[in-house]
Amino acid sequence: MSLPHRPLEGRIVNLSISESDDSAQRGFPTWQVNRVILQLVAALFGQGASVVFGHDWREDGVMEAVYGFARRVQAPIPLSPSRSAAEAQPLLKNLLPWPDKPRLSEQELEQLSSTLRVESAGLPTELQAFDEQARHSGPNSRLYQYIRARGLTFLRHRLNVACHVRLCVGGRRSGFAGRYPGVIEEALLAVTGTKPLYLASFLGGATEQVVDAIEGK
Repeated sequence: MSLPHRPLEGRIVNLSISESDDSAQRGFPTWQVNRVILQLVAALFGQGASVVFGHDWREDGVMEAVYGFARRVQAPIPLSPSRSAAEAQPLLKNLLPWPDKPRLSEQELEQLSSTLRVESAGLPTELQAFDEQARHSGPNSRLYQYIRARGLTFLRHRLNVACHVRLCVGGRRSGFAGRYPGVIEEALLAVTGTKPLYLASFLGGATEQVVDAIEGK
């Protein structure tokens, strides 16, 4: 019996997807957005791809939904952290923006190490000396906000290097902490870095704005 053909075998897809300012009005409340995320992840897995995210970790957010999915597809015998680090690309990987931490214990991370790997994206070398000072100054300080914005850009550069292709869906156009809305900056990095970029605008938001710009609207 021949093995099924999986055209995305060995490919890494950066999936950037989140609710937008108007996704609820389009019939996609938060729970439906999370359902769409899991359907996309399952479809990409079925074609042989691994998926890398750059999302923060908040209650009812993207990564909480992905965590639940990872638990369902994890290997019956989890890998040790040292062996996991030596293994090939996991099915799911999440790079966290500075200074976020996953809402998971060390034990949970170890149990899921063969399926979901979570790493901090860190900061550019020239900003690492300001890490502690920025944390102590608090989220309302100008230093913290500047470091956070630079950290988000650094994360998006790392994602661009880590993936073979970027897929953007939704994304907020307001209330963002970086220099630009995340999807818009990610799309820009993909285009300038000659990475294949796919855009789906059914959730509206920043992705639809990028699509409109490309179409000259």
